[in-house]
Amino acid sequence: MLILQMINLGVRFTLELVALWIFGYWAYQMGSTGVTKLLLGASAPLGIAILWGIFGSPKAIYPLTGGLHYLLEFIVFGLPGLLLWFLEKPNWAIVYGVVVAVNKVLMVVWDQ
Repeated sequence: MLILQMINLGVRFTLELVALWIFGYWAYQMGSTGVTKLLLGASAPLGIAILWGIFGSPKAIYPLTGGLHYLLEFIVFGLPGLLLWFLEKPNWAIVYGVVVAVNKVLMVVWDQ
């Protein structure tokens, strides 16, 4: 069981990286010129990473609790699924959403 729990934590970290990539990809697509594409594509994942690092990560400086933490988790992990959908990648959005949901359920069950 311990191995499965470690794998689940690895999946969670991978989801964090994938979420940052999706935020960057979406923001890049929203830019109208090369410069704005690069600025948006770099600043969106950076902003999310800072927000998550300060308030949401397991070693957060100012950890949120309760409903606020779940809201931040939805923003960081749920919103990328919607962004994939809006980017007309419905299959990827569904796969991503299922993996996030299963990962979260296992984290709650295993108290991770």
